[in-house]
Amino acid sequence: MKKLTRTIVLLLAAVMVFGMTVFAAASPENNNGGNGGDNTLFNQFQQTNINNGAKLGPCDFNVVELARQYMAWKGLTGEIITAVDIVGAANTDYTLTASYIDANGSYYLLHYLGSLDAPDYTAFEQIGTTTNANSINFKTTEHTSPFVIVKGTAPATAAVVAPKTGEVIAISAILALIMMAGAVVCAKKARLQK
Repeated sequence: MKKLTRTIVLLLAAVMVFGMTVFAAASPENNNGGNGGDNTLFNQFQQTNINNGAKLGPCDFNVVELARQYMAWKGLTGEIITAVDIVGAANTDYTLTASYIDANGSYYLLHYLGSLDAPDYTAFEQIGTTTNANSINFKTTEHTSPFVIVKGTAPATAAVVAPKTGEVIAISAILALIMMAGAVVCAKKARLQK
């Protein structure tokens, strides 16, 4: 009886872990239109302007989280100030203006080159900037892309987008598989001992 109870508990734990993995993946879009669900980031996006006929839009809310993962992966320091989608020409010099940009501050951009259908936190490039009073100057490499503005000092050399070596497997999914395997073993042993 103890072994049957143990098997049921293991199966329930595996179902719960797997269920959390599945349900956590789908986050509803927040009401502020993007920027990781952070109202401060969105309010700062609304204060941002750009020159040379480009248009700004709110970033998909996943891009900010991907940028945080990229920064942790690369050991980058700094504070994410806001995130914007820039629609404009490639290889063009742009100036972003906003009251929150400090003339004495250091900033860099994280340019997301990946697909939002298959999010990849390694698919960023770092773009250096020059800063003036309430403005950041930079050059685009592609015509339409999400950009995350980070206040901090970028490393001297820009990171190259890492090649895709495989998909990231969620730890909770691995734990679920281990628990299910354990449940199967316990169930077989329980049957053999009867």
